[in-house]
Amino acid sequence: ARQPVRLAVNMQLPTFRLPGWFPTAASVGLKAAPAEAIKLRDLLVAGSKDSDSIDPLIDRLTTLRVPCVGLGVGLWRASYVRGQTPRWEKAARALPFLRSSNIAGQTYDQPAGTIQNYGEIFGPAVHFVAEGVFSDVDPSVRLCPKDYNVHVSRGGVVLGDRPFISSAISGPGFLRVLYIDADIRIFESPRDSPDKWEEAGLIVVQVRG
Repeated sequence: ARQPVRLAVNMQLPTFRLPGWFPTAASVGLKAAPAEAIKLRDLLVAGSKDSDSIDPLIDRLTTLRVPCVGLGVGLWRASYVRGQTPRWEKAARALPFLRSSNIAGQTYDQPAGTIQNYGEIFGPAVHFVAEGVFSDVDPSVRLCPKDYNVHVSRGGVVLGDRPFISSAISGPGFLRVLYIDADIRIFESPRDSPDKWEEAGLIVVQVRG
């Protein structure tokens, strides 16, 4: 029987290079996150609460005056707080055996100008929410620190799929963005929030997702 003929084909694909005029990240002003931000993110993702390691990174990042062009999308988890313990943090710690799994954070919808605070008490089955709107104090400010007016319109507890929410928790608030990048953001509360959910001077570091 005739044996099939096998041909060895050696093909070398051409190398493609972007033309010199093609925009790069650097040419449009995008910069990689500074080393301090990467280190801070890694510490928080690992669950660290070591203030001796974290606080110097916060202090350094808040001096950089990075662009503040948005607040990100989706839920950002509150991973570290400095200052008077906020009420949502106290709620998350209420049940010791759930402390490590309870999630607290915020969702900002920049196009709609809406905000939702979220804090778990007994995991997602029992959680607190507060909803409201936010707006630029000065739209011409492009760099951190950048201030936002916040107004909480309602809040309450959600048990399973049953919300118990009212306007009893409502009022004006204020938010200052000290630092933000694709993975972390550092907020300050210069004033007490409605019902003292957060007290003046509080600094919160949030991690995306």
